[in-house]
Amino acid sequence: MTECVPEHLIVVGGGYVGLELSQAMRRFGSQVTVIEAGPQLASREDPDMGAALLELFRDEGIDVSLGTHVSRVEGRSGQKIRIHTRDQDGERILEGTDLLVATGRTANTDGIGLEQTGVELDEHGYIKVNERLQTTADHIWAMGDCAGSPNLRMSFRRFPRRV
Repeated sequence: MTECVPEHLIVVGGGYVGLELSQAMRRFGSQVTVIEAGPQLASREDPDMGAALLELFRDEGIDVSLGTHVSRVEGRSGQKIRIHTRDQDGERILEGTDLLVATGRTANTDGIGLEQTGVELDEHGYIKVNERLQTTADHIWAMGDCAGSPNLRMSFRRFPRRV
């Protein structure tokens, strides 16, 4: 285990985990680049939240590339990596020292018999719940990863920068 901060961390994925670690590493002094395939950061949030996050991250000196797809990765994380990307402007290669792939999780709800209970899934395979975590079936509640529950723990407050 290394006890140093990455010189240049490239994060693939603009969801909760990728954003949390990007912000932390930047505040520890790393150069950070976030690559997100979708049109906004934190894609499960409202567009206003995504726009606010983008502004905050750019203000903190984090390079963010939206609508960008990774086609190839070369090298070894912790040494030197090259990420081949493609976006609306064409192809480019990003170089860094470390790579974090934080492209999300998928719900593990297939084949567990939910269809027999009346519990419905959303378009992403998560159990549908209301604000009280009640499912579409009487007397059944769900929370956590299977329900796609919000897990945004990041601190989006603006802290004074230490020099």
